[in-house]
Amino acid sequence: MRINPIKNNFYSPSFSSRKKEVKDADHILRRTKQVFPLVSPTYIDSFYGSIDISNPYAGSKSSRYVNAKQDTIAVIREMQQFPSHYQDNLSDEDIQTPYGVTLSRIKKDKAGNCLENSIAALAALYANGYTNSNLANVKLKVGFQNPETGEIDAVYYMPMDHSVAVTDMNKGGKKNIVIDPWLNFADTKDRAIAKYKSMYEMREISEAKSWAKYYFGLELARKNSALKISDYIPVVNFELLENKDLEPEEIKKIQAYAKKHFEELLIKN
Repeated sequence: MRINPIKNNFYSPSFSSRKKEVKDADHILRRTKQVFPLVSPTYIDSFYGSIDISNPYAGSKSSRYVNAKQDTIAVIREMQQFPSHYQDNLSDEDIQTPYGVTLSRIKKDKAGNCLENSIAALAALYANGYTNSNLANVKLKVGFQNPETGEIDAVYYMPMDHSVAVTDMNKGGKKNIVIDPWLNFADTKDRAIAKYKSMYEMREISEAKSWAKYYFGLELARKNSALKISDYIPVVNFELLENKDLEPEEIKKIQAYAKKHFEELLIKN
């Protein structure tokens, strides 16, 4: 995820929010980062590599360290995908628990990008009883508005390569609270999307629009449409698209695993 530098208030905890569920989510965020203090090479690259200051990671020794962490994350993801290849390094419980391999390894290796941070937050949510929670991905949505009808005739999604955890904090409704440990905030979905809009480089948004216009133009040509791509009005927005929901038994396994191996995640009321 390549983003613009962001103001310090985007890092700040959301204690100013009037929503109790946002404050509770912020407690989950803080506990997650205490238990899983992960080094993120993509975070270092995005923030220290894109702002106009002297780069403290420019030295060869530091570069090797960051690259080694990125290699570690690649191995963790491979272990999660193909656990049978790494049975000597994993317990049966790690393998049988959804995300168990990832949680076990990031605790030991202290390395993870946005996906690993979000999995840690999801485990913290489940451990504390917030089971209506899931992972989600930030997507750029490009729609094309018909100038004659005002309707959106086509929609294209562009992945922005950023994962978060979403939850309803047991309010019994939609998962409208976002926990983003990688960017260190918890907030409502609307406010989170506003932050992502301000952070992504315009270059990436422009590239996504060009890609969508190209494919929609091909579709219009195939249909011999009287309207040309230049007639349409592009409408750009961000969305959070949830992963497929885990089964109740899978959630129970993660919950039990997190409570057993990461007891520090539990927040006592």
